Amino acid sequence: MRSYQELRRTMRSYKELRGAMRSYQELRRTMRSYKELKGAMRSYKELKRAMRSYKELRGAMRIYKELRRAMRSYKELRGAVKNYNELQGIVRSYKELCGDVRSREVTYGAVGNYEEL
Repeated sequence: MRSYQELRRTMRSYKELRGAMRSYQELRRTMRSYKELKGAMRSYKELKRAMRSYKELRGAMRIYKELRRAMRSYKELRGAVKNYNELQGIVRSYKELCGDVRSREVTYGAVGNYEEL
């Protein structure tokens, strides 16, 4: 009878131990899942950081392209102003030349020699 009671006690201890082992294994599985989840979150945060950097870079590229477009427009405008100034110089020269021709007409009158012009 005594050995039967010892056997039952041992069996109870064994069952408790087995239950504790099951709990331990479930805990380890849970920890593994937690570590995987934590790793995934770290990867997600790194991905978000990379996306933020990418978006900032894309914004900077957009600003750079707009700046280049503005510089191109500025250079075209500067070229147009230069052409306008040259045109004004030509017009001024033409008016001066016309003014000289008129003044010679007045000087020479009707009998003036136009071949000198």
